[in-house]
Order: sequence, then C-alpha cells, then structure tokens
Amino acid sequence: MDPYTTLDFPNGRIAFIGTVRCDDVGVKEFRVELPNRAPMYGAWRAHFAENSNDFNIEIVTFGYGDKLNVGNPHPKARVRFTVEETTIVEELVHELFANRNLTAGLSPFSMTLARFLGGVKFLPRWISQADE
Repeated sequence: MDPYTTLDFPNGRIAFIGTVRCDDVGVKEFRVELPNRAPMYGAWRAHFAENSNDFNIEIVTFGYGDKLNVGNPHPKARVRFTVEETTIVEELVHELFANRNLTAGLSPFSMTLARFLGGVKFLPRWISQADE
C-alpha cells in the first residue's frame, strides 16, 4: 500500500504527506480533514530509545492550513480547535500510526534495525484549542 494513501473514517480523513521543506529544515508531515473544515497539517517525529533502534512517535504541532507553514511560531498561524475536535484528531493520528501497511514504507519504520514500540505522544501545546 502506498504510504501516502488517505485513510477514511466516519469522523474525518488522515494521511501522511511526507517530508516537507519548511524554513530550510525537512519536517515529516501529516494531513487531517475534519468535516466542515479545510485540510490541516501537522508535524511528527520519531523519539528513539536509548538503544537508538526502538522508537515511539511524537506529534510536535498541528493546525496549519498550509503544509509549507508547519512550524510557524506565530500565534495566529494555527487554527484553534474545540475539545471534541482535538479528541477526533488524536484518534485519527493513532489510527494512522497503527496502520502497518502505511508506515512500512516510511522512515524510520522501514529501517532494518528500527522497531516501532507503538507509542504516540502528543507534545505540550501541539494543538491550539478554542478555549486557550
């Protein structure tokens, strides 16, 4: 299966975008489409264990309307989400990284000695909520 295939769920759609160059740095991105919302983009990264082979995933940031704007620190660069929308995005992200057919073709999942431990951590302030 193509790792960039969009997954469809009743509450939204999600896909890996690939590595996008933002401010001279490559950022691994994903896209989420919620009902009645424009597509939004976010960044993820691997967090390796002490053995440098095993890893979990960290969701760094999310809520950008343009994949080339991911990581922009300006407070108005990201859309704000309700608590319900935040929960839906978290569920979609877990589904994306749990799909071995998609992750198999992506680095670091495809590295010979690498082993995904199954964890997905959302970093503090990864999303802007409407009540913040």
